[in-house]
Amino acid sequence: MNKITLKPDFLKVAVYPANLLTVIEKTDEGQVKLSGAEGDFMDAVLSAVGFRYELLIPSDGEWGRLLNGNWTGMIGEVVNKRADLAWTWLSVNEERQQVVDFSTSYYFEKTTFGVVKPVPMTTAETIFYPFHLSLWICLFAIIIAMPVMFLLMKIRCSFFRLFLNVLGSVLKQPFMVKYSTEKVKILLVWWLIFTTLMTSFYSSVLLSFLTKPIGQGYVKNIRELSDAVQKGKIKCLAARGSVTFSYLLDSEEDHLRILGETMIRNSWYSTGMYEDVPTTTDENFAVVISDIFLERKNNMPGSRFLIISDDNFFANNIAVAMRKDFCCKEKLNNMITRAIDSGLTDYYLKKYVKGLDREQNEEQIIKPLSLSDISGAFYILLVGLLMSAITLLIEIYRDRRKRKALVVVSAKKL
Repeated sequence: MNKITLKPDFLKVAVYPANLLTVIEKTDEGQVKLSGAEGDFMDAVLSAVGFRYELLIPSDGEWGRLLNGNWTGMIGEVVNKRADLAWTWLSVNEERQQVVDFSTSYYFEKTTFGVVKPVPMTTAETIFYPFHLSLWICLFAIIIAMPVMFLLMKIRCSFFRLFLNVLGSVLKQPFMVKYSTEKVKILLVWWLIFTTLMTSFYSSVLLSFLTKPIGQGYVKNIRELSDAVQKGKIKCLAARGSVTFSYLLDSEEDHLRILGETMIRNSWYSTGMYEDVPTTTDENFAVVISDIFLERKNNMPGSRFLIISDDNFFANNIAVAMRKDFCCKEKLNNMITRAIDSGLTDYYLKKYVKGLDREQNEEQIIKPLSLSDISGAFYILLVGLLMSAITLLIEIYRDRRKRKALVVVSAKKL
């Protein structure tokens, strides 16, 4: 356990070092400087009350949970009377209230989850995306069926030639087959109307995808998150020692308990979510944390965007943990209430946690189409050229065999 002394003869306060909340730095003169949303708020309140204090940093780096009958983190420091107070974004819950007292709540947080924004679908795939698979199957079935219908109407033409003309008409090419009966003309008119509509629908949807690449699906609520975790599609993180785990494990809902058990079994603990650094990992993950820290990450330049769910796990009061025998509870509560009424809490949160006002929506940069944007069309062209080359080789091979056969027949006749 690290001990940092600010002033002699003071309270002992357990804190959790985090860049946005409690920042502990030493100046060139050797003095300790405390900052951050919680650090400034704590210093203002304790200084106003007249308390001098020293900071205790739990060696296990946790907020506080009951583990094997013992309390860890900041709560453990207070329970074991190594600290008088614990002050860094502590959630109030029934389990903690049995061993410590809590001050007046100075913030009400909603614990939700954010999931990393999926990477946009590659433009090579978008060439097939405008229509659903079932619609593509129906279209190919109709293209194959149309030559059969023309043959039934006594058009004198081979099936293969009719098929090429039908396929060409879909691609806005003229229908190069002779016909004279009225029933064929009527069928052809309706077929051309159908192909005009379908190609227009396809072109408009494809153009919108090329203009703004579409993202892949993502989990939107807690049940979808639990299902995705169970299927191994995503991993879910939470801060080690936070109340999130006790909430999940004690839940009566099966999907919540399974989610919590999976997170603990795989040691999915978040690091850096309370830090003033952007999220740059390429992993597909979700993180369970207060909504204001998710918003902070999204407001940081260069950070991977987190889609914040509208579904909340729970809502909690944030307060200071005090020893059961702490002498000055009323005095501390009165000063915290006065600080809240003066707007001090919101001021420090806005200064450190909500400080950036960058727009969350990513800026759309207008740029010309590149080769990668239309790569799907080139892939289709390459497939067509490959098939044509294979067909050419087959025809050459068959032609040579045919010539050899004619030579053998002529030799026999001679």
